[in-house]
Amino acid sequence: IGGMIWPNSHLSINGIEYQGAMSLLKAFLITCWFASFKRNLFNLYCLFQHYKIIADTVAIPQILYNVPGRTSVDMLPETVQRLSTHNNIIGIKEASGNKDRSMKLMKLCSENIQIFTGDDKTSMSDILDGFSGNISVTANVAPLEMHMMCKYAIEGDTEKAEEINSKIELLHDMLFCES
Repeated sequence: IGGMIWPNSHLSINGIEYQGAMSLLKAFLITCWFASFKRNLFNLYCLFQHYKIIADTVAIPQILYNVPGRTSVDMLPETVQRLSTHNNIIGIKEASGNKDRSMKLMKLCSENIQIFTGDDKTSMSDILDGFSGNISVTANVAPLEMHMMCKYAIEGDTEKAEEINSKIELLHDMLFCES
């Protein structure tokens, strides 16, 4: 999966096509950070069009990434729902940190796309609530622990998942510390 952080649709398409030529299997598309600088010119319709243009142009599976805490732009569940019907959009990493919002996203979109949590601290409970899995930061430091915790959560084994999660909770906090 190749991460795409480009400031416009054209550069995103070029980046995906370039990486695709090097055997990219999936593209990971972060919410447009540039939109926060153009609040008067940018809205959710434009965000929808940005992702739709990429999905229409590049025939590679794409995972959306909503991380409003880092981009100052929040892709609402209704926007994701509209995008979830596109054949090339296969999932979303949801990192809003809002449990009610995440559950709404599950209700609206889980039949069309996979929904991954992007909040490592809540990943166990998110998976137990029905998320497909976790696209994790913590896994870069503790890959076996995150893998096993997610595996147990997917299997519904809360006790084993909690046992592992309790050992890495502090690590989740430390990795997301703002300095």
